[in-house]
Amino acid sequence: MDFGAIANGKSDDSKAFTVAWKKACDWNGKSKVFVPPGKYLISSVVFEGPCKGPIYFAVKGFVKAPADLSTLLIRKYGLAFDTSTTLPSLEVEFSMAKDKPHGNKMTATKTPKIKSINSKKVHINVFACYNLNLKSIEISAPGDNPNTDGIHIGSSTEIKIYDSLIGTGDDCVLLSPESENILVSNVLCGPGHGTDNGVRIKTWPDSYEGVLSNFTFEDIVMNNVQNPIVIGQEYYPYNACNKKVKTSNVKYNNILRTSSAKVAVNLLCSRLNPCKNVEIGDINLVFNGTEAGPTTSSCLNVEPILKGRHIPITCV
Repeated sequence: MDFGAIANGKSDDSKAFTVAWKKACDWNGKSKVFVPPGKYLISSVVFEGPCKGPIYFAVKGFVKAPADLSTLLIRKYGLAFDTSTTLPSLEVEFSMAKDKPHGNKMTATKTPKIKSINSKKVHINVFACYNLNLKSIEISAPGDNPNTDGIHIGSSTEIKIYDSLIGTGDDCVLLSPESENILVSNVLCGPGHGTDNGVRIKTWPDSYEGVLSNFTFEDIVMNNVQNPIVIGQEYYPYNACNKKVKTSNVKYNNILRTSSAKVAVNLLCSRLNPCKNVEIGDINLVFNGTEAGPTTSSCLNVEPILKGRHIPITCV
């Protein structure tokens, strides 16, 4: 408010946010940007470093985007969020200089109860980050919202997402190229693809050459999910087999509960690059539809290593 914010939900407060961030960024030592209670309308805002010290970002108010697409961008430096931060109708992007992933750590270890409501695009975009912890994230959007991913990760490593609720119109957590050492734990996912698709690996037929390797999906409860387990190297819209991406070392273990479709395990791999070292552990996915009969599996160009108990029987 000291920098001219009106906080009436109608006047554009972008400049006040930008000036406050710059003052904090230029401060030698720890600093805090405090957004008091009120409704703040902001258009495109970039919070950019490097800064002279760590910044604590406390949002007690309600931050709102205009009707057109807008972005709140936090770039090249770390910060901590307050316990009641609410960022509706925004895309929050964490990013940093990719060429120095170990020298400029983007960390957000204090992230309880960050809320993103009805985003028009991806809710939280993590790009070119190292050592970022996202805890107690709450994302809410209608299940029929198109392409509103919850948390989108790319070109990043050592990322942890845990103890969170993600309900949106598309993927709850999505890993794009150059993502390594990612942990997703204790996340409730749905609606959106949380009820359409459970754990899915997908590649485009015209993708560049690449490797998808070392995935572990375990201790997961599926509640009436349409496609609980999927590997798709024939991803829509081309319906053609992917010839360039190699998928290997994928483990599924202790995945339980119900499928809304009869095909509960669907492993469709490339003829030229079959999936290798796919391990199926304990799986118990029961059909929850109106038709009679058990769940089944569909497999193509994959010979999984079977361990434990399997419902459905997989690739046999």
